[in-house]
Amino acid sequence: MWRFLDAGVYSGAMNMAIDESLALQVKAGECPPTLRLYGWSPHAISIGRNQSLSDFDLEKLSGDGIDIVRRPTGGRAILHSNEITYAAVLPTRGSTLRSIYHRINESLLAGLRLLGLEAELTIGSSDFRSLYAQPTSLPCFSLSARSEIHVGGKKLIGSAQRRFGTSVLQHGSFLLGSDHKNIINYISSSSSQLRKTLIDRLAERTTDAATVLRRTVTFDEAADCLRRGFEATSLVSRSMDEASLIES
Repeated sequence: MWRFLDAGVYSGAMNMAIDESLALQVKAGECPPTLRLYGWSPHAISIGRNQSLSDFDLEKLSGDGIDIVRRPTGGRAILHSNEITYAAVLPTRGSTLRSIYHRINESLLAGLRLLGLEAELTIGSSDFRSLYAQPTSLPCFSLSARSEIHVGGKKLIGSAQRRFGTSVLQHGSFLLGSDHKNIINYISSSSSQLRKTLIDRLAERTTDAATVLRRTVTFDEAADCLRRGFEATSLVSRSMDEASLIES
């Protein structure tokens, strides 16, 4: 039996602490598999656990009131603004990380279709070992992994995953608008050529719900559709009262 947690809006540090805590609770058998949907206040850049803070202009981020936080998972940097973040935590039960990743993304696809987004999973993937060493790989949405979610060949959801012994945490960002592109303003490099390359790459390789649907998609609308998508694919079989979920 899964539970659904509509967690509202928290700081970056709190969001990451909750996700990691859920992974450890599921590992210990202290709570059931959980789907959590949430936002960020203030807006924040989250970086992968192996990414360097020095890649970003911390003074400018602070001046603009934007947090920066390290995720417990891998992957590259995401600016959390005008998006909705999901976290799915479940026991492995003998499944591979790749199969779990695919199953979760199939549930996300079901939710996107309810919004009217004809999304699909990618087949190929980037060579991350070589690309992660390049400055152009700093934003998550500049690269694509296998079974990631695209619309019209452009990335719509960026996800990261980590095993915690016998449990898995997968979380990711579903772009509701184009604010994610503003991450370029906070990269510490002063190279104008790098900035131009990143602007072009994000424009070429990413999209968002508002652009595709030509209308505003609210956080609540997106959350409702994602929740129903997971329910329809049986990853979440029923919801629980929000208060009891927070207490647990």
